[in-house]
Amino acid sequence: MLRSFSVLTAILCLATGGCADYAAIGSARQARVEAGPPDAKKFAELVGSAAQLVKLAGTPEVSPLHVTHPPQGGDWMFCMKGSGLDERARFAVFIRDNAVLEVRASIIIDGCQGDAYRPLAPP
Repeated sequence: MLRSFSVLTAILCLATGGCADYAAIGSARQARVEAGPPDAKKFAELVGSAAQLVKLAGTPEVSPLHVTHPPQGGDWMFCMKGSGLDERARFAVFIRDNAVLEVRASIIIDGCQGDAYRPLAPP
């Protein structure tokens, strides 16, 4: 009886502590998202930075900005592809505090395959 009470207490403490950290992170993220996405000039700079990171061929083509959702990182994201030889390669670019947080090959959860793209010349 005492052992099961100890195990139950430990689980309750871990669960409560984990939720407290998640709430703090969630509220900080919400504040950044409410501040809005980067402006057009900053967005163009972020596209240029991301294109250089992945050595994108041709002119970058980008999707509209989206608010991220767990488990994605950052607060905002967009998808990017090049107008070069391999147009099928798509990248997900994650932004936090007007800086590129991560650039990686897109996966299904990013929704890059269904996005509309437009050309955007780097600054």
